[in-house]
Amino acid sequence: MDIQTEKLIINAFIADRKKERVLYELSKPDKREGCVWKLEHYIDTRFCFEIKEKISSCEQRFIIHHKNAMF
Repeated sequence: MDIQTEKLIINAFIADRKKERVLYELSKPDKREGCVWKLEHYIDTRFCFEIKEKISSCEQRFIIHHKNAMF
């Protein structure tokens, strides 16, 4: 993915206090992979919701996303 697209995604979904750190880590080859795996910890809570049902299949995941207008 190119840097401009990554910046758009970071600015849209990452909490303000973590944006600079995430951009820094994504720009460093030795930190990039670890940062990608930690992104869930940096997402702005406005975009999170609790899933109360156990997810056991891809179809259930699709249904949950569809019910919560995630598409």
